[in-house]
Amino acid sequence: PEDILYLYHNSPTNSGIINRKAKLMAGNEYKFSNPDADFFAIDINFSELFYKVCLDYSLYHTFCLEAISKTYVNKIADIKYQDASLVRLTDNTEKLAISTDWSDGQCKIEYVNAFDINNSNIQEGFFFFSSAGPGVANYAYPTYWAGMKSIEAEFELFNHLSTCFN
Repeated sequence: PEDILYLYHNSPTNSGIINRKAKLMAGNEYKFSNPDADFFAIDINFSELFYKVCLDYSLYHTFCLEAISKTYVNKIADIKYQDASLVRLTDNTEKLAISTDWSDGQCKIEYVNAFDINNSNIQEGFFFFSSAGPGVANYAYPTYWAGMKSIEAEFELFNHLSTCFN
């Protein structure tokens, strides 16, 4: 994914290709087999929601959604997009950690409920999906990941130059 992220952020051509792929994956018309889904889906912009999910999946191999339930009935009332790069798994399978800046060691971390798709009782929570490979199974690549090799190269070059001039 770091190569894809690098190309996505640095090449208009590749960015356009990935954006178009995400649009094609998301589609533009949605029909539900469950009649209850039409009722709650009226206020949700599924075109935008699915596009963001498909873009996250194309870039990070993960996506995250927040399910919000009605308080008076046990049904989902809304689904919102959550930036998957801000979400981390925790030791507790019922909780996820969200932070706006994981690169800061003093970042504020919010622990939220994980949505359990196997639970018949609908509840609120965040649904996090990842098909990432070994080493990234627990969380998505951060947005700065594509620049890591460049940062390492600059660091090594600085160390080399500083020893040459000393």
